[in-house]
Amino acid sequence: MPVYTYTTLDDPFAVGATTPALGINSTGQIVGNYRNFGGTHGFLYSGGTDTAIDDPLATGVTIAFGINTSGQIVGDYNDGTTHGFPLSGGNIYTPLRACRRFCERNGRQANRRTCQGR
Repeated sequence: MPVYTYTTLDDPFAVGATTPALGINSTGQIVGNYRNFGGTHGFLYSGGTDTAIDDPLATGVTIAFGINTSGQIVGDYNDGTTHGFPLSGGNIYTPLRACRRFCERNGRQANRRTCQGR
């Protein structure tokens, strides 16, 4: 029977029990989000260090969903509309509006991960 090691992640800036981990890569870096009085923020947990991720265009919501082996993070933010973003190098955000345009051209509404019928 395998032996598992569990680590509890509680973002130090979170209010209440609101630190879901949403993605992990092969090097053990973890991404997710937490909530506090300033809104919802993404986070990167790497090597015992917790780093907040806030898209500069966000108005209160940034969520990190996944991370690859190169450390590139994908997530979404909201500025009245939800947009996807990739983050690489720690501070380079590139909004993913192409998915939204594709969905809308095909009579669908974009959400965090995919298109939904309307």
